[in-house]
Amino acid sequence: MSVSVTSKLNRDANSFDSDKGTTFFVTLGEQNYDFKNKEKVWTNYDAGLFATGGQVELYKKTLVAGAIIEVSGDGLITRTDPEGKYPPKNEITNAKLGFFSSSDGAPSDGETP
Repeated sequence: MSVSVTSKLNRDANSFDSDKGTTFFVTLGEQNYDFKNKEKVWTNYDAGLFATGGQVELYKKTLVAGAIIEVSGDGLITRTDPEGKYPPKNEITNAKLGFFSSSDGAPSDGETP
């Protein structure tokens, strides 16, 4: 199953550097309306986006609060809080950055120029 989520980032991505590249961690959310319960509900997603070379600087400039991004992946793994304090969160597996809004507002894709 493949998955694709488009969302506005509420905060800058966290990053982790390794000798092979940098992984950027983003949290995405989408709001839907539950007609059965007559309320708005949120579905939350986490994704780790791996970057090397020129992508690292591009991702540092792109994955900031307020940016609109599209992340796709191979599937989802649902994680639940064992204590029940937080709602379930879906991890996007093998995540890739697709569309994103640049700082000048022009749309682009995740490929290195």
